Amino acid sequence: MADQKISALTEITTLAAGDLVAVVDVSVPETKRITRDNLVADMVLNSAGEFTKNQNLDSVTLSISAGAVAIDFETDGNAKLTLDENATLSAPTNLVDGRGIKVKVTQDGTGGRTLSFNAAYDFAGYESAVNATAGAETWYLFWTDGTSVYARKIWEDD
Repeated sequence: MADQKISALTEITTLAAGDLVAVVDVSVPETKRITRDNLVADMVLNSAGEFTKNQNLDSVTLSISAGAVAIDFETDGNAKLTLDENATLSAPTNLVDGRGIKVKVTQDGTGGRTLSFNAAYDFAGYESAVNATAGAETWYLFWTDGTSVYARKIWEDD
């Protein structure tokens, strides 16, 4: 391949995970080989870019176990919880500066359920109570600086 002109190479239109791709860097004399996965990772992780469309996080369903709800700042960026019993949001895990989580809490058909928050959540005196009406939704936003967790109730059904 070293003796071929770039224009003489055959275009590759699809790549599998282990396929090798020739990478030509005109600033260095030799040609490099790189796998598709590493090429994409390098382009995505090591390059500044701009999104041209809104990005979405898949919704994660949180569950209540013995009255406690675990929340993880690494995996639960967009979460939903149905209250079918009284529950407490446990201290979150995997705090990294700049991460945020939104959580939609829905009362089951019975309603009247309460949601308490571990002391790790700092509402700074703002209202935190969940709407107790059957079927009602209450939305929360949590964000972290890597140490503290700041919290706000951002919306609830009337």
